[in-house]
Amino acid sequence: MEVKDILVGKSIKIYSERNQFILENDTLKLSLSKVDGTAVPVKDFKPQTSPYSCYGIVGCMEGKTQKYMVYIDEVDFISKYLGANVYKIKKFNYIPYDTDKIEPNDLMFIQMMNDFLERNSLFYSDNLDLSMSFQYIRKCPSDPVSEILRFSNEIYCWNRYLINPYNRYFNEGLPNEGEKNEGMQYFAFPIINGFFGTCKGNEYNDNVELILIARKDIRRSGMRFLIRGSDTEGNIANCVEIEEILIYKENDNYIVNSFVQMRGSIPLIWTQEPTVKLNPKIRVNQNFIENYNAFSSHINELIGRYDSVHCINLIDKKKDQLIIGKEYEKLVIEYKSKELKNGGNLEFSWFDFHSECKKMQYNNIKKLFLQENVSRNLENCKYNIIIIDSKKLDQIKRKQISHYEEILIKEDLLKYNQEQKVVFRTNCIDSLDRTNVVQSVFGRYFLLLILKDLKLSDVTPSKENISLPFKEGFENKFKNIWADVGDHVSLAYSGTGAMKSDFVRTGKRTIFGALNDGILTTRRLFINNFRDGYNQDCHDYFLGNLNPKKDNIKIHSLTNIYAVFVVSAVFALQLTRIITSGGFSFMNMLLFLILTLIIGCTLIYSMKNQFIDYHSNHKKK
Repeated sequence: MEVKDILVGKSIKIYSERNQFILENDTLKLSLSKVDGTAVPVKDFKPQTSPYSCYGIVGCMEGKTQKYMVYIDEVDFISKYLGANVYKIKKFNYIPYDTDKIEPNDLMFIQMMNDFLERNSLFYSDNLDLSMSFQYIRKCPSDPVSEILRFSNEIYCWNRYLINPYNRYFNEGLPNEGEKNEGMQYFAFPIINGFFGTCKGNEYNDNVELILIARKDIRRSGMRFLIRGSDTEGNIANCVEIEEILIYKENDNYIVNSFVQMRGSIPLIWTQEPTVKLNPKIRVNQNFIENYNAFSSHINELIGRYDSVHCINLIDKKKDQLIIGKEYEKLVIEYKSKELKNGGNLEFSWFDFHSECKKMQYNNIKKLFLQENVSRNLENCKYNIIIIDSKKLDQIKRKQISHYEEILIKEDLLKYNQEQKVVFRTNCIDSLDRTNVVQSVFGRYFLLLILKDLKLSDVTPSKENISLPFKEGFENKFKNIWADVGDHVSLAYSGTGAMKSDFVRTGKRTIFGALNDGILTTRRLFINNFRDGYNQDCHDYFLGNLNPKKDNIKIHSLTNIYAVFVVSAVFALQLTRIITSGGFSFMNMLLFLILTLIIGCTLIYSMKNQFIDYHSNHKKK
């Protein structure tokens, strides 16, 4: 099916009247109060204004002067997922509550919303809640908890805060509390941040499709050097759930095979604030009890969600990384001895990726797979196998308007034939580059196992040979989709795509890949030091952690850095004239540029605290 067949137009209309919005789609009209966010159906309506057309509502943002309804103005169609359309958001737009235009005092916050979208990959479906993995659905409540986020896993729902004004009960606190904003779920949809990608597996069977979903956790989310480790509640930086799904339609059944992995920062309290150095000093909290409380909260939550957890630690066994790695290891030992209920459900493996895979020997990752406890859990882990009666699903969908997840859950259409028992939680220092390489190898192992179990392949996955290929054609699809997920997650956290992606995309580490990593390192150095304070503010504003009417939000600018390089260029020009007597030859121009760079970088480094861009709430001056 072509994209033009899916994007048939913006099916939602929004009328902004004096005290209400009127929301209209093909089958329903709602009056949404601007005062208290309650929604009621309407029949007769004579609009006084022209409508805004959109794909859906993101939520309500608070400006300095007034509120704005944020809506989805442009999208890219990605794919169908169990019959539901999935889109990536390309552009937001804004409807003022009180006036007919955006107020000048609010322009900065509109720009922050747009810049957040520029750096983050947001996905949604108007028929299926993408925040839920099949691992989550197995344990989620059967009754909707709210009207818009009906069965959502709210830690992965990125517009949870923005949608709250429209996701409420009538007359809160009164006897009829519990009557919901029925119908709002057809106008506002849960949004995930991360990645959604699919590819056909027709090399094995025309009815096979691979889906990869990355869901970033909204808690303790932010930029690379500004948000590290855990907070005191056990919320972890750059925490991402990645679900690999293979769907095989056989006769009248969807056979859904789901394998979930986690990645996230080292789960103890530590910082690594930017200092204009390539690798700033890691500072580990010295209070072991505080670290243990944060660590145990995080692990207990994961065990409650996934049954058992195997932590894969990929950091170096030297310098700062050795110190934090040893502290991590101590916490695991303490947990296993202290937690009588969950201690046996935690495993830990430390694999020094850089040492083991030096000189581009990435096949040495097999040493991790051959470690005794990893090998054992590869056998015990299993994966989720869910059978869905596709014929019955289609029949029910034709009879009612309900979202697909509600049909699947309430009609009891999900039959779990097998359940995943262990989740592998992988980290390096950033939980990006090394992590993505290793997670793609786990993904390969279990996808080969799934294909073998479905009798679509006779290749048995091997711990000794971690690079066993898929069929020609599908091999490249697999590599590219895993490289894509790495790039999307890395862009949001570090500002660039993932490093080491040449191995993920080609199966080989190359000189050109290493050179590209050098370029990405330089870009990260600039962004993480001079731009991430602003990026963190955009992040926090979207998530509701900054309020324009209450918080003193820092004004960010690169003007001072530009001024330094202008001054450096003047000095460099004079030095070039002194050193050489020629005109503007190529060599003289090259010397001028090198001197400008040296003088500029020296000035910035000598006064670095004046130039590092800190987040408004991270380090106020």
